This record gives sequence, C-alpha cells and structure tokens, in this order.
Amino acid sequence: VVYEIQGPMFFADADKFLDFTLDEDTRTVILRMGGVPTIDATCMKNLELLLHTCRMRGVVLLLSHVTDSSQKVLRRAGFLEKLGECIRVVSFAGGSVVNAIARESEAVGVTGVDLAEVQQMADRYAGELKTTFNAPEGFGIKVSETELPEKVWSKKFQQEFVTMLVTLPDGVFEYSAELECVETSCNIGTVQPTADGKLKVGCHPRAFDDSKWQSVSRANKAHFQKFGGIFEEEGPYPGWKFKSDSKLLKAGENACRKVYGKEIPVRAIHAGLEPGMFTLAAPDLEMLSFAPMDHHCHTTEEYLEIDSMEKVSHWLRQLVREISSDLG
Repeated sequence: VVYEIQGPMFFADADKFLDFTLDEDTRTVILRMGGVPTIDATCMKNLELLLHTCRMRGVVLLLSHVTDSSQKVLRRAGFLEKLGECIRVVSFAGGSVVNAIARESEAVGVTGVDLAEVQQMADRYAGELKTTFNAPEGFGIKVSETELPEKVWSKKFQQEFVTMLVTLPDGVFEYSAELECVETSCNIGTVQPTADGKLKVGCHPRAFDDSKWQSVSRANKAHFQKFGGIFEEEGPYPGWKFKSDSKLLKAGENACRKVYGKEIPVRAIHAGLEPGMFTLAAPDLEMLSFAPMDHHCHTTEEYLEIDSMEKVSHWLRQLVREISSDLG
C-alpha cells in the first residue's frame, strides 16, 4: 500500500495525514514524503503510533523520498533508529567453500530507512568491526537498492537465525603455549539457501587431537539442535600431533641445512591437517606436511608463489637422500 503526503505535517492536520486503515492482507505500507518540508511533535507521535501498529500487525513500514529537513527531524527524534530496528530479512548467503574463512556475504532486507541513511549506519558498523576484529584492508559494507520482494522472513525465524549465527561456536578455542600456535579452532565457512527453502550453515573444525575435534563437533551439534536445526557431519580430518622427536623431522632439518647452508626454524602450524587421514590406517606413521610459499591460507584470496616450487623441489630430493641414507 502506497500513501503520498503533501505539505508540512503540523498538529492542526495530524489526524488527517495518517487517516487510513490496514487491511488484513496488507504486508507493506510506503509513505511517500517528498512533499513534506517539516514535521512537528504531534505528527511525530502519530508516526510512532503507526510504526507500533505496523509491527503489531507484522506489516513493514517504509518511508520514501524523505526531504533533508524532514530527515533531520526524524533523526533527532530517534525515529530512524526505531525504523531501522524493523529491518526484515529476505535472504542471506555467504562464503564459497566450507574449509575457508568466509570473506564475503550478501543480505537482502526491507527497511523504512532512506538508502543513504542505511549506508551511513553500515559504515559506522563496519568501522566498529574493523576496530574490534582488526579487519583486513578494503573491508566494508556496501548498500544498494533492489526490487521490493514479495516475501520476507518471519520475525521469529529472523531473530532465531541471527541469534544462532552470532552465538555459534567460532574462532580459536585453544592455543598451545608449547607449540606456539593455535591447537583447536572452528570457522563458519558458508551460509547458503537450499532448494527446499532452508538455510545450510557449513562449519569446519580443526584440531591436532581427535578428542578435541570431537568436543567442538559436539558443541556445534548442540548449538544447531537448540535452534531446531539438523546437524550433519561430513568428512572430518583426523587429528595428528606434532612429534618433536620425530626421525622424519630430523631428516627434514638435515636436508634444510644441506640445501640452504643454514639452520631453518621448524615450528608447528595450524594447517596441513589433511595428512591425518593416513593415521586411520597407520596410527604410528611419521609425517611432514610441507608446501611452497603460500599466502592467505584458508581464505578465498589464497595464492601460491610459483618460484618457490624450485626450492621445495631441491629440499624434497635431499630429504629422500637423507631417508635412504638412514635406511641403508
């Protein structure tokens, strides 16, 4: 339903400006206010009453073509913030692969706040995120206009989904002082809609120890079930622990000295967990996970330095010689 208001909204005509009824099938009310130069306190109370009525009825209230002078009044009265609280989500999706840290997401919503005002709020929020989480260069939230959708999420589902997502066990759980690296973690990789109208959240826990990986998995399962979700576990990587007395590690260090002519620092990192699959068949197998120079691991911006392949190749051939020598 679209209503257009012309002229200043003063107390003398306050009852006339918003004199309309909401039908049972009304889902959205749009107030066109391009012809409203100012709003007084009485009409502001009527607008707040209309907003309250719309929320009680499950109706989305939108303001369009609001003049700069009226926006100032609405902002001072706190009405734009109240209107912003009434954002109704239409869809949400983010991430590209489960085992990478999501770098992007897209949400479609309906709100009564002017587009420029929404962008300002998004910029303020992005600034808070940058400060709190040390966000990378170029991080931001871009707001753009789209077509008015036919349906939005119910208030109950929207509130439960947002609560579920922001309280989901995520990030670093344990840090090893001995190894000086993250020991147990979990990241949200993807949030994608399914063909049957549901949302699928993909998480990827990592741990050196199976028992700790299973602990994170159980926490995720309990969390999803609390919100009525279904938990499915797919293809976990078994944990494998760092062995400081590993003969294979010593051979790798010797190979480094002979190839590069100097001591190369060796340390454990929170990556390369795929070789843990081999421990299922051979629990006592000694392993090294190595790779050329890799940047931005486990993100959508990960890339490899091709030139570093030659160094790794030299080192690998020398490592084979070291192992052959020990066996011989």
